Amino acid sequence: MPQKPILIDSNSYFRLARYIHPFLNKPIFSNTYRLYIVKELEDEYRKSKRLMVKFDWVYEEQFVENRKVGIITIPKKKKEDIKIAYDIIHSVKKEKNFSTQYYDIHSLAIAHVFEIGIVTDDKDMLHLANIFKIKKYNTIQLLKKLHLNRDIGIEDVKNIICRWKKENDLPSNCKKDYEKYFNDNFDELE
Repeated sequence: MPQKPILIDSNSYFRLARYIHPFLNKPIFSNTYRLYIVKELEDEYRKSKRLMVKFDWVYEEQFVENRKVGIITIPKKKKEDIKIAYDIIHSVKKEKNFSTQYYDIHSLAIAHVFEIGIVTDDKDMLHLANIFKIKKYNTIQLLKKLHLNRDIGIEDVKNIICRWKKENDLPSNCKKDYEKYFNDNFDELE
């Protein structure tokens, strides 16, 4: 049985792909899902000097190769549906005055059309996912599911979060979510 895709937004991809490798297009959650990105992630990265400086590892060969096999495939017959979903989500974004970018809305539109989940730490994306009933996870929830399904160990989780602390790149609500999902003291992580 083929695995169901889950889209991973750029913020979660950049937080995790360096520490869980290979990250994309490999069976996870007891062989039932695979993580994918949208092809526009590359454009988003190249257009942001901040991302290029902060995540300078992105163009190392192993990560480039993994992204090549980790881009979600969009059949031609779905492209028009995605465009319509994009326009609708974009109008709600404007109405609610969310700061969501093109890439974020595009990812949400794909997730909506394919009826798949999305992983993001972007608060406005999470709000839009709620509005459009798109299954969503934040990065800590993804780590918890990966751990529960034995895709990664608890030490991996702790090491990843410690690296985020050192890099000053903690997702919003990281402490609260970590303590909630892992029943552990965030402040004691080193």
